Amino acid sequence: MIHPWNQKVFERLWAAERPQGLLLTGPAGLGKGALARHLAQAVLCEGNAPQPCGTCPSCGWFQAGHHPDFRLLTPPRQEEGGDSEGSVWITVDAVRALAEFLMTTSHRQGWRVILIEPAEALNLAAANALLKTLEEPPLNTLFLLVSDHSARIPVTVRSRCRLWPVPLPTGEQAMQWLRREGVQEPAGYLCRSGGAPLRALEQFRRDHEGRLGFLQILTDNGLSLTQQADRILNLGLDQWLEWLQFWVMDLIGQKLLGHGHYHQDFQEPLSRMAPRLDLYDLLAWETRLREARRWMTHPLNARLLTESLLAPLHPSS
Repeated sequence: MIHPWNQKVFERLWAAERPQGLLLTGPAGLGKGALARHLAQAVLCEGNAPQPCGTCPSCGWFQAGHHPDFRLLTPPRQEEGGDSEGSVWITVDAVRALAEFLMTTSHRQGWRVILIEPAEALNLAAANALLKTLEEPPLNTLFLLVSDHSARIPVTVRSRCRLWPVPLPTGEQAMQWLRREGVQEPAGYLCRSGGAPLRALEQFRRDHEGRLGFLQILTDNGLSLTQQADRILNLGLDQWLEWLQFWVMDLIGQKLLGHGHYHQDFQEPLSRMAPRLDLYDLLAWETRLREARRWMTHPLNARLLTESLLAPLHPSS
């Protein structure tokens, strides 16, 4: 279902001239995938209205997940047992499999829609295989691409699509929705998520599974570097890297402004820790954390990485 802040985005998309390739971009957590699916269903709907009717055979097939004129290209899920390559990338074989789909006439003599999500997961061979079809698709064929990181998509693919940035909702829109979803103190979560409501909701739910425990480990002065690393290794890498980066940014905020923005429920420990750390060291630490998050899909020695990124808390280690 489309999220309320994307309703006007959908209306503008529907009113615009339909290209052969449309690339929806923006930060993670805006509901771009749901927006793309809503648009795909509307294009395939037989009701000819600006919203999917939900009652025609086409809508029924789409909602059941087996519309004959719709294809989804996405990396295989890691839990399905694929190898690391197959679980991260959309491969050339997946793109080539579209050929048979596109060579036949559409089942309902209408549009066909191919959704590629995330588009930055196309490996180089897959992107090259897609180019000709994307440039000269069969009649009444729409390629929908969704990306959190459009700069990672080969420029040859991007140049063949109409770029459509999906904006952040207003703070009030986002907080109203988060409150309806049961999020307590939504302003802090929205700040930590960069204004993206779905990321804020995910962070709220994750908090009950790990963030508070992570911060308690981080602020426990009785733990050595090795002991901290032992406990933190049990948490997901992507989770604790983000929490640690926000912690360091809050320490920088304490230095410059006298308060942090992200971990608002840990202001007292932050105020105690900040005077012990040098501002330039904190800025360098935050840079290293950003770089680590950029490369965390690559094979890493988790223990060495964890100890390296926690080391600034233990200058004598």
